Amino acid sequence: MEDGAEEFMTLAPFTVTGGDATAASPVADAVPVVAEASPVPVASAPRSDVTLIMTDSLAYIVAPDPIAAGPQLWELNNTGQIHAHHVVMYRIPEGTTADDIVANFTTLFSGTPTAEPPLVIQFTYVAYAALQSGGTTTWQEYDLDPGTYVVICFIIDPETGEPHVLNGMVTTFEVE
Repeated sequence: MEDGAEEFMTLAPFTVTGGDATAASPVADAVPVVAEASPVPVASAPRSDVTLIMTDSLAYIVAPDPIAAGPQLWELNNTGQIHAHHVVMYRIPEGTTADDIVANFTTLFSGTPTAEPPLVIQFTYVAYAALQSGGTTTWQEYDLDPGTYVVICFIIDPETGEPHVLNGMVTTFEVE
């Protein structure tokens, strides 16, 4: 990075419209253009043990809760059409609530931290699932030990400039 510039992630929304794909790039003939993604047919979708739904109302829904410990196949389904999301999963101290986490991140992002160490230093990183557009489904396998966990979305909302976590996109769940 030059001149002490900090790296900052932003999303830049764009719209794909009809038109001449060859005009978009001088190498268009060498790169296949996919006009429409095909959803996974229901008959070929794997059977998942856990479902994690991501919504345009900035919520995660994890089912079942509690989740059985051990290897589980998770279906990650972004049911929205407006927001892209990702999944960042941590093991957290027992008794920690989603409200505790949102309040702590709000304080951290305010620029005026508290005198106490931030709650996040007590988190243990577990897993990450990459950015997922609305209307898409992916599958991940996680092998979780018993305990309390959280999923958090740090994607920046292009309209507010704030990460989704500050708007409550945090869900805790139990593994038994």
